[in-house]
Amino acid sequence: MDSGSIFGGYYGFVYEGIWQVTEELEKINRALGVNFYKSSKVLNVDTKTKCVNFSSPTGEEKKIFDQLIFATDPLTASQLVNNSEQIEKVSDKKLLGSSGKLNLLFKQPIQWKHNIDHPDSDASFRFIFSVETLEEFEQATLSVCDEGVDYVPGFMQIYCEGAASKKMNKDLNHDRIAVFFKNLSLDKRGEDLSMSAIK
Repeated sequence: MDSGSIFGGYYGFVYEGIWQVTEELEKINRALGVNFYKSSKVLNVDTKTKCVNFSSPTGEEKKIFDQLIFATDPLTASQLVNNSEQIEKVSDKKLLGSSGKLNLLFKQPIQWKHNIDHPDSDASFRFIFSVETLEEFEQATLSVCDEGVDYVPGFMQIYCEGAASKKMNKDLNHDRIAVFFKNLSLDKRGEDLSMSAIK
């Protein structure tokens, strides 16, 4: 996402990059003796012998573990360790998200109605909040759990990808905005939502 990178955020709006938090956590964990295996597929887990088989970019591997942590959803993790009690518990949970993302493409460069006098203002993030307080924000988030509620306005993050890409000297023949927004129904999948409720 160029709109994060252009200002030193790198895939996020925090200056110098919120991604550095995860890098520092990785350093701490490595110093504590934690081994990381990325871009890998778990093939089998034996919780009695504490052995895990997985395929990685270097081939198939077998490791003995003291503690095993999966960076995945709870159902997949429960299935991998074949924990029937946990599988039954999480199978009833709603694992659908409440966020949406919309990509908009334009032939001409976007002109902001209330632009500021700064050379990079067209490439900066924009945030639109539909609520005034933290309590209202929480209420909007929880409201989509109710039956028959397709959408409750919470906030939108607007990523000015096209303008930021041009600042990074990428040759584009269009302008692009990505809009991340909340809150969508937790009761329906995206294709089943009424678009009239979101407008």
